[in-house]
Amino acid sequence: MPAGATVAIGIADRIDVHGDVLISAQLMSDGEVDEAIDNLVAELEELRRKAKTFIRSNNAKVVADVSKRNSECPKFS
Repeated sequence: MPAGATVAIGIADRIDVHGDVLISAQLMSDGEVDEAIDNLVAELEELRRKAKTFIRSNNAKVVADVSKRNSECPKFS
């Protein structure tokens, strides 16, 4: 049975020179915290959309390929 698509979500582009994982700049006020969190949520929502689109597209291709191969197989009685 063919496997479907998988995705992994990482934050490698947010590692500082010391190897710490940073998900924002240094924040100094409530407003900055709110803005940083809102931006992160927006980024995650975009990643969710892209990941789901990729999985659906890949899985549809797998189903189509399996269906095609099944239709090409001789039927035995």
